[in-house]
Formats: sequence, C-alpha cells, structure tokens
Amino acid sequence: MIAHNWEELALETSSDLDWEAYVGLRKKEDGAVTLRVPHGYPTGKDVKEKPKILGELTRAIARFSEAFSDVARSSYEQRSTRDGFLKGDGGQSLSLSSTTPDFGYSHLSLYVQLIRQLRDPHILAITKASGLTAQFDHRYISRNLERAMFLPDGTPVFENLWAPRTHMRHTGNDMVGLACWMALDGLSHLFPDSAEHEISAGLQSEWEELAHRFADDNELDAKASLFSKNWEATLHLLQAALEACIRIAPPVSAESRELYHLLDLLLHSRLTGQDGDIWGLKGFYHVWESACLEYAIGEYGASNVFTCDPAYWPSGLSEWQRNWSRIFGEDGLVRKPDLVVKTHGDGPLPTYLIIDFKYYAENYVKKEFLGEEPPFPPDLKFLRNNVNEFAIQWKSYQDIASVEAYRWRLMQHELKSADASQVKIELWFPVDECKLPCVHHSKWMSGLTLVGKPARQIIAAYSKKFRLMA
Repeated sequence: MIAHNWEELALETSSDLDWEAYVGLRKKEDGAVTLRVPHGYPTGKDVKEKPKILGELTRAIARFSEAFSDVARSSYEQRSTRDGFLKGDGGQSLSLSSTTPDFGYSHLSLYVQLIRQLRDPHILAITKASGLTAQFDHRYISRNLERAMFLPDGTPVFENLWAPRTHMRHTGNDMVGLACWMALDGLSHLFPDSAEHEISAGLQSEWEELAHRFADDNELDAKASLFSKNWEATLHLLQAALEACIRIAPPVSAESRELYHLLDLLLHSRLTGQDGDIWGLKGFYHVWESACLEYAIGEYGASNVFTCDPAYWPSGLSEWQRNWSRIFGEDGLVRKPDLVVKTHGDGPLPTYLIIDFKYYAENYVKKEFLGEEPPFPPDLKFLRNNVNEFAIQWKSYQDIASVEAYRWRLMQHELKSADASQVKIELWFPVDECKLPCVHHSKWMSGLTLVGKPARQIIAAYSKKFRLMA
C-alpha cells in the first residue's frame, strides 16, 4: 500500500463533523497515500518531522490496541478479536458466519509481532547455528579441535563434530533473513524511535547481517522497501523468496511455522481481492480519551482523583470504583464520567471538577458550544437528508445533558447541596499547541469551561510509554 519519501507525505485531517474518523496512513482513490492526523495536529506541505509524527501515531495506536483490546464496543463497531481496535478505512472484514468473529488484517500489529519474535536468539539460530553429528569426518577436524579430548600422545578424540551445512539441525533456508529484512524495514518507517532506545546494538547487528545476506542472495536493491514508490516490485520479489524458502525446506519447528504464518499474512493479504492493509485506527477518539485521562491524572495527581471511566484506566484504585458505584451507578444507568477530580477551594467545603474529554475539531466546538444558546436536539427532518449531521448534533446535545447529570449526581449524593458553584465542568478538546492558551467560558451554563489541550503533546507523551519489545 504504502507511499514514497515520508518527508513528501501529504498530511490531512478528517472532517469537522467526523468525530470517530480514521487516523493513520490512507490510500486514496487515485492511489496517492496520505497520513490522516488527529484533530489539533499541524497539516500542510511545510510541516516538518513527518516521520516523527507517523512514529508517534503508530506507537499510540499500538499501545492502545494492546492495553484495551477487550474494551466492549457497540454492535455497529464490530472488530476482529485478534486485531483489537486496529481497524479502519480499506480494512478487510470478512464474517464467515453469524457465530464466528470477524477476521481482519492489521499490518501494524503484525509488524509488532514480527519484531518481538525475532528477539529470540533461538529463532535467529535457525539459519546460522550448525548442528552436531556423531559421524567422523576428517575434513572438519581443524575446526572442531576445541571439542576434542586428547590422549597422552596428543591424539584428538571426538565425541561429536560440528556438522556441515547439509547436516544442520535446523533448516538452512533464508526465511529468517527475509524476516529480519522486513522487520528492519518496518522498524525504520513505523517505529523510528524504537531502533535507538529499545533494541540493543548487538541484536540489531544480528538482524542487519542476516538481512544483508538475504538482500544479496535475492538481488534486492539497497533502496528497496515496502514503504517506497516501487513497493509492488519489492513485494513480488519477497513473495517469490518466501515461496522458495518453503519449497526448499518446509518449516518443521513451532517457531519456524509461526514465523512463516506472520510473513505469509504480511506478504499475501493483498491477494484476497480486498485491501487487507490496516495502518491506523477508526474511532481515534478512544486513543484521545485514554491519553487525556493519563495526562490529567498526572497533572492533578492520583490522590485527588475521585473517580474516572474504568474502561480507559484498567489499573484504577478500588476507591475510584467504589465512588463511581456509589454516585453514578446507583440507579443502574450507565453513567461514566471521564474524570472527576476533588479539588480544594477557598471555602470550608470541598469542590469538584468534572472533566469530559471530547475529540472534536476546534471549528466545531466554536460552532456548537460557544454560541448564545446550548446545543438543541436536531429536528428529525435532518435525519432524512443527512444522517451524519443528525448524529453529530444529537451527540452534542447528549454531551451537555450528560455532564449536567454528572454534576447533579455529585451535588445530591456527595455534597448534599444545591449549590452548583461547588462543581465545575471542563470539556477538553484537541488543538494545535501554537493556538494555546485556548479557554472559553460558556455563556449559557454556569461553571462550564471549554479548554483546548495540545493534541500532539498529549498523544506523544502517551506514545512514549509503548514498549515495542515488551
């Protein structure tokens, strides 16, 4: 699928009305490849550090996918149980029956699996470790003297010898070399920061040696890549190399069969008749909310957290869960405020701050929330003409109704007071860091503030905690 020089990659953002849009690499109808960035990220030809932006987004998506792959989603957002949330535009979704899960491809998650599998020295030894044999061959005495026992007269005695290549214990094909080549290719494009900080120099040198040997044997150009303009020619060559490996020496061990399965998925998913490439995430607001929650807890301190949405904080304290059950889950309704912080005001009574994380474009926030009146439920006439516009307007109305309900629940069951000034509300939305500070006070709801937060700073901090070699 993938593009050209990353510095020439076009950046784009989704529509202001698409709050659950896809974020990641995307192939357009004309064949051009663009990187769709989240709301609040810079776009345009003059943006620098495009490879770094891609690395930040892939690491953030990969971290979220691993940490929250079991988060329940509604029926209209079906996902593959294997790929977690890594689904998006152009992704294959083939339901074999009503009872089986969707089957999908996610190249991003497959590259993570491939890189992690190749850290095992036993896997690398498939192509370079000599086997041992009890058969005596005088031609190999000189290279086996360190294994010999010597008689008093100096005669060497061998129990076993290093076997020639034809007698190796593991198969001697180039499948591991192919895997190392693909791992380094993906590492340099998808996870550029991990090469320096997470993978040891010794392991990288092993990969590079095997990859160079594979490239020389298969006449791969030094500029060849599955992430370049000429990716199709490279793909066909790699597919032929994998087929040759299997024909010469079929995988026997469990490790080699697993490795072959990963390579086969990465190299042949395009042959299904559908585009099997998934290089991003549909519904990026999940990542934004998770990243904001982590950022906010770091800003206010875990000791001041009253409760939060447990779906995005699996390691939350039991006290947070008890507070949620007591205040927001008492009547059985599913009310999950993103974050409630207990603050210390000037008066004798404690105050609370409700923070709701919203993945809305700045233009949409100004249009819907900063007017003279609050968002109203849309007229049903809009449903016939534009379903998407109706849905987003309804969600805006529902968002305000929800935070107002959170505030009243706190006042009634925690503060035992009708004084609304003791509970403040903030709606966080992503903005470009160049536009900070960005704070707007509502004209129609007391205590409501809309706060623009630096999208790239928050997502980059979230992505840094992803461990490729975990």
